[in-house]
Amino acid sequence: MNPQHKLWMFQLSPFNAPFAQSQASYANSHAPANTITRTPHGPDQAEVSPGSTIPADSSLSSGHTFGSKVQDLLGHQQQAGPPNHFSPTSSSTQPLRGESIEIPQLPAEQDARRLLEAVVFYIGQTQYHFDAREISDRITYFSAKSHEVTHLRTPAFLETILVVAIGRLFVGEFDEGSYTGAGLFAFAQRNLPHLGELCDLGRLGIELLALVALNSNLSGFREMLRYIYISTALRLAISHGFHRVSGVEHYTHSEWVHLNRLWWTIYMQERRLAAATGNPSGINDEVIELDLPTNSPGFSPAAPLCTNIKIGRVTGRIINVIYGKNPQSEQTFVSSVQEIVQAISDISQEIPSELEPERYHSSSELSLRTVASLHFMLCQATLLTIRPIMLHVAKLILSGNGTSGILR
Repeated sequence: MNPQHKLWMFQLSPFNAPFAQSQASYANSHAPANTITRTPHGPDQAEVSPGSTIPADSSLSSGHTFGSKVQDLLGHQQQAGPPNHFSPTSSSTQPLRGESIEIPQLPAEQDARRLLEAVVFYIGQTQYHFDAREISDRITYFSAKSHEVTHLRTPAFLETILVVAIGRLFVGEFDEGSYTGAGLFAFAQRNLPHLGELCDLGRLGIELLALVALNSNLSGFREMLRYIYISTALRLAISHGFHRVSGVEHYTHSEWVHLNRLWWTIYMQERRLAAATGNPSGINDEVIELDLPTNSPGFSPAAPLCTNIKIGRVTGRIINVIYGKNPQSEQTFVSSVQEIVQAISDISQEIPSELEPERYHSSSELSLRTVASLHFMLCQATLLTIRPIMLHVAKLILSGNGTSGILR
């Protein structure tokens, strides 16, 4: 279609994806009567000024970019160094893996298990990064082998360190001993295996990267760095075929359930961080063959995890439709936006509005935490959907140009 062809309230071009009202009739009822022009590509359309269009560049999905544009509207100067930028020539100060380094000790076994339980409580229902039973066994093993250095420099030990570090950050223990949560994370990050080793580690390599991305989030690291970690984890999972039935069907049932939940957790984390940084997602939904997680003995209920996955999936759809680069016809675009709005509405019906412990087969406190977390993430997806409209209306309000018709 003609890239210069303009529709009411949004513009189609190969560089700016459109954002329109969910009802096409709104365009017809509010178009100026004396500016109708005919084009060879469709019915009569209203020719409107560029100020009436709503551009939704892919970078606008980034919270930093959106905040900068709002600051510009309010007359504030944009901060000099965006937090998502990084230097491609920055050097690493991590020690060589062959050097003698101080290896931190795990907390006492009972304390380490308490921190593991904290991680499971805060994110174990809506996400799945590791098997808690496996980590619990490792805590016992490494506590008994605390003086054998060879056991304490393995990837399995690094994963245990990462889980303990996350637990300390969750419970707010920032000054416990010489190795705080941040200190443990720094040790694990410095000694993370290189990419070839991570690939050879299979599932464990993917779990390590996912936990580093999660730990980076809790530690306030740059979104771009977290995106790099989680997108690398996604690439490793794809290279192992964990998104295909043929890639996981030969595993035992419990391992298959584990890989299924791990895959979908990586998927939804990558979707959200891609949106947060204004980057494309790493895989299309059409090539994923795995079903959503189901209930299985020994694993937490699947319902909260499935709801979270659906939120991640609709987030990817929002980025492709509303912030995408490909031009679309008005009918296609409006229909796609309506599908997104309907999907968000359907997901909201899955999340209890009040405390219902029996809904997720968990305690009242855990159920409340799970429900609150899912509502929060759904609100994020909703705000991402309406962000271009909010920015456009803010511009009109501050400029004083004809907002009455939009705000009615």
